[in-house]
Amino acid sequence: TRKTRKYNSYKGTIGEIAPNRINRRFDSTIPYQKITTDTTEFKYYYADDSGNYQTGKLYLDPYMDLFNREIISFKITHQPNGQSMLEGLQAAIEASKLCPYRRTFHSDQGWA
Repeated sequence: TRKTRKYNSYKGTIGEIAPNRINRRFDSTIPYQKITTDTTEFKYYYADDSGNYQTGKLYLDPYMDLFNREIISFKITHQPNGQSMLEGLQAAIEASKLCPYRRTFHSDQGWA
């Protein structure tokens, strides 16, 4: 008899993996030195023109300063895409431009 293999979706290393500069040190004593982001999906319900309820999705890209856990910029869109992530990143760069130290922008690299 032939043994069947269990399905595995792992395709190996795809793309470039950035170094983990935060390395689980999620606190900072300097404002705007460490900034993190992650895309979150929200489902919501709305009534269409005929009064039936439909399901929609929104995607939130917040940028949080690890000094005080403040959201310094965010972007909300109906579709997850690189453009919305970059717009939120540009706003975070602008909001943190007065930081005299090197800034680190960290994500889990899960979406892009």
